[in-house]
Amino acid sequence: MPLHQNTARPASTIAPNGQPTKADLLAAWQVLENLSVSLHRIGSAFASLPGQNQDPATRQAMLEALDSYLSPELQRSTEQARQRLGSYLSDEEAEEFTEHVISYWNDTQRRPQ
Repeated sequence: MPLHQNTARPASTIAPNGQPTKADLLAAWQVLENLSVSLHRIGSAFASLPGQNQDPATRQAMLEALDSYLSPELQRSTEQARQRLGSYLSDEEAEEFTEHVISYWNDTQRRPQ
């Protein structure tokens, strides 16, 4: 599915005024809170001082922590939250954001080994 394509949801889950429901906001906030706090904790646990490189063991431990955290379950929960909130956007609004506003990671950003 293209990143900007909305997923239809039953109209009964959208508030009569067209605004996001509290349940949708809480579901999305839970995912964002989890991402923000967890990535901060991982970054803090494995941070090095400016100008210093991580030793190989610390870098490997950080990569393992990220691999463990960035699980299929986390991907599913972020996708569900995205779909819930995306249902409030028109296809045009969603496309504008995905094509012109959001900076996505891509494989050209990988660092050479």
